[in-house]
Amino acid sequence: RRNAERAEVWDHIEFSSHTVSEAVVEMPVTLLITNPPYAERLGEDAEVMTLYQQLGGLIKRNAMGAQAAVFTARPEWGKLLGMHSHRQYAFFNGQLPAKLLLFNVNDDAIYQRSAPAVDSANQITEAALDDGGQMLANRLRKNQKNLGRWARQQQIENYRMYDADIPEFAFAIDIYVDQQQQVHAHVQEYKPPATVNEADAALRRRQALLAVQHVLSLPASRVSIKVRERQKGKQQYQPLQQDAEDIIVREGDAQLLVNLHRYLDTGLFLDHRPIRRYVHENAKDKEVLNLFCYTGSVSVQAALGGAKRTVSVDLSRTYLSWARRNLALNELNLWQNELVEMDCMVYLQKCRQSFDMIFLDPPTFSNSKSTSNVLDIQRDHVTLIEQCMQRLRPGGVLIFSNNMRRFKLDPSVTEKYRVEDYTARSLDKDFARNARIHQTWLLRA
Repeated sequence: RRNAERAEVWDHIEFSSHTVSEAVVEMPVTLLITNPPYAERLGEDAEVMTLYQQLGGLIKRNAMGAQAAVFTARPEWGKLLGMHSHRQYAFFNGQLPAKLLLFNVNDDAIYQRSAPAVDSANQITEAALDDGGQMLANRLRKNQKNLGRWARQQQIENYRMYDADIPEFAFAIDIYVDQQQQVHAHVQEYKPPATVNEADAALRRRQALLAVQHVLSLPASRVSIKVRERQKGKQQYQPLQQDAEDIIVREGDAQLLVNLHRYLDTGLFLDHRPIRRYVHENAKDKEVLNLFCYTGSVSVQAALGGAKRTVSVDLSRTYLSWARRNLALNELNLWQNELVEMDCMVYLQKCRQSFDMIFLDPPTFSNSKSTSNVLDIQRDHVTLIEQCMQRLRPGGVLIFSNNMRRFKLDPSVTEKYRVEDYTARSLDKDFARNARIHQTWLLRA
């Protein structure tokens, strides 16, 4: 209104405020122009798609026989208006590619969609999905049926539902169930190659999100989506969403904190579930060392399995704080379950204690401003293993795991120690499709 006053056209313009679903124009309309929201943030789609449906109704109620122009960065949602566009022009709205959709609002242009894209309960329907989205939804239903049945039989609540089964949809989709038995979906996109058109990638990303919401009947607030790529330096500790709340999930006897929005990783590596189960079943009366401990879930499972003592070592204060909260959540004290903030390579050099079980799960590559050490697991694994074996009591076991896809265990390790390849048994059914997600060995002196 202030702009109209400054332009001295105030007396030619009538302003009113209404919801789109209820607005009625009390004058003859020859041209209707609108620039609706774009749902720039993933997760806003259901709300804005509903708006587009309502906008189509407004145009048809108030502008029959007129022309309409819709300027949008989401031209694929033009079909939600329920009218055929007879002409489209490509523009940019700032940096965003957009289109101006033109309509002759008459009976020939209007068509009825078989179903709304968003239903009365604000749930995404199949009408919101394009051909690719429907193909993904069909695969998700199939996986949900097969893996869901298996998970219930195994009393597993958190599992991988989908892992790039369809090449065009290169996503990993994990299911988490919180204390209130509410289902959450964690969607990670494997970073597309630079040759992939970003607009096409963005469209697939939105379709993946809509397919997950549709198949699982989830609101956007319980779906997170991220792009999976290599993290450098402290990047892995930087919050993606600072105010995101933790949820509590259950794994066997343990309650564990996960956060689906704050960081790239959730705080619980689901592929290591069988390893945590092994630790829980074999830790009774043992002293357990957990190196590169992350959020301490292995230590929690060891302690709940009856471990006499656990020591968890990590250089990250963020992760150790998380581990402390996981221990507290399970009523495990810190004098029996020690947390050590230290570079694991330095800890092994200084440590003079012995342990019955050691879990070694180093990253593929790691460097930090707080230490001069640079870890390259292919280069350094022999040294790490030898240092661990020096701290292992007779009859003890070192569980060595890593997720470097091309990792090769040095032959000198198998010559010096009794080595059992545990990889196949360390993968549950939900990760059997991705046999190289990690490799695991049990080593004994």
